[in-house]
Amino acid sequence: MSDVEPMKTAATYALAWTVSAAVGAAIAGAGVVYWVLPAYSWYLRGQPPVVVLRIAAPGIALLLVGALVWKLGSTLARYRTLGSVVAADTAERLDVEAMKSDILSVMDERLADLKQDTQQTRRVVERQSRDEAAEEFQFSGEQ
Repeated sequence: MSDVEPMKTAATYALAWTVSAAVGAAIAGAGVVYWVLPAYSWYLRGQPPVVVLRIAAPGIALLLVGALVWKLGSTLARYRTLGSVVAADTAERLDVEAMKSDILSVMDERLADLKQDTQQTRRVVERQSRDEAAEEFQFSGEQ
């Protein structure tokens, strides 16, 4: 991976994170400025908590939505940039042809061992069959 690619990826991530943070902060800020702060002023004037919470509820909801936008945006930015970096690095480091060659050589060795074991087993079975036939012949000749 060249030196330029990590810098581009880092810049992309930083920009995406900043945009998601700015949008989330704008949404949360609107909720605070337009609903939470006025509700707080009503609270300071002695209004009952139920009235204050009714006034502040949309602002609190926007505060939560702003935090959610920021968190989802930063997570999406991390996922996309990290995924592209890992894919590029893996493609650069992974030599598929060498891996195929290694796998085939191991399989060839195992097949050769299997063939040798099969031939050895066949010889043992044939020798045992001959010995049994010879013993059978000797028994039948003694009677």
